[in-house]
Amino acid sequence: MWRLGVCLLIGIILAGCSRPVRNLPQPRSTPQSKISLTPNLIEPSPFTQAVTDTPSPIPIPTITLTSTPTISPDAIEPENTAELEPALILDKQQGTVFGVGLSPDGVRVASASADTKVRLYETISGELLFTMEHHNGTVRAVEFSPDGTTLVSGGRDHTLQIWNPITGERITGARTSGEVTDLAFAPDSSRFATVGFYSAVGEIWQAGTAGPLGTLDGHHTRLRSVAYDPTGEWMATGDESGVIIVRDASTAKPLYGLDVGKAQVMTLAFSPDGTHLAAGTDRAYILVYNVESQILERDWVAQGGQVTKVLYSPDGRLLISSGVDGTIRFWDTESYEQVGKLTGHGASIRDIALSHDGATLASGGDDWRVFIWRLPH
Repeated sequence: MWRLGVCLLIGIILAGCSRPVRNLPQPRSTPQSKISLTPNLIEPSPFTQAVTDTPSPIPIPTITLTSTPTISPDAIEPENTAELEPALILDKQQGTVFGVGLSPDGVRVASASADTKVRLYETISGELLFTMEHHNGTVRAVEFSPDGTTLVSGGRDHTLQIWNPITGERITGARTSGEVTDLAFAPDSSRFATVGFYSAVGEIWQAGTAGPLGTLDGHHTRLRSVAYDPTGEWMATGDESGVIIVRDASTAKPLYGLDVGKAQVMTLAFSPDGTHLAAGTDRAYILVYNVESQILERDWVAQGGQVTKVLYSPDGRLLISSGVDGTIRFWDTESYEQVGKLTGHGASIRDIALSHDGATLASGGDDWRVFIWRLPH
């Protein structure tokens, strides 16, 4: 019997030693120049992550559109991008500028910095108006409401802060489910959405009070980007696995999913008329989808590395992108040909913003500076 026991023990040991090693994750490949997609409805996540230290949820109202912005005679257009020049260079930040936000009229610019501060400048004189302190870590995102009455910032400290952009005073704040890496306002300024790199659940908040309105479920990996459609019909979220969920803007309910391939969806932007959705990835690609048909219409290598931001001009004639290659690039949306490039930073650009009249462009990056770009007068 003891011999039989020894044999069995040896057999178990040998079997354990011969167990195959678990396959390691394979490197992600660059997407092909054309990606064939079959959009599928993505089922909501089976869990909802709770948000602490916030008021009780309230019913989500329907989005009511504000008036269409008036485009300036000095707006940036495909024909004049080569004439753009830095009107101001703002250098009070003491760390990487991860976020920039422009007031709708382009008169004020806010910066979100690695030094934990939000700064607000006047964009004509360059005067530093306010240094706003309440975050306990890197500030990753900052955004004005479309009506210009509210400024929101979010950061690594798992909080969002709401500021009065006229006085620089903090109005209120809230805890979030993860690090806030991107935020977006609904076009009527009634609410905003936040997403965080350390959570698969995004959140919707009431502007002004930070009251929670709901969660953005459906993803199974960490979120990277969020955008509202200017027409008030759609919104979209993107994650690190390459999944985009297009949603009903009023309810945040998932409508369908898009797969960009093995790439992180770093940034999203809807065209002014809500017909197209542009996505920028960490693989240097921009992809443009038709929202109604769910068809990928164009994709191309847009930057010399990760695309950090995409946005449309107010008239939809330009798609503007920034990247870790230190450039801002302008794409004609008729041909998707590059019609201009800016290189002033000399370091990775983390964010760009455009005023509602299309005349003022702001950018911030790893050089600790904010640039204000305009056409010469």
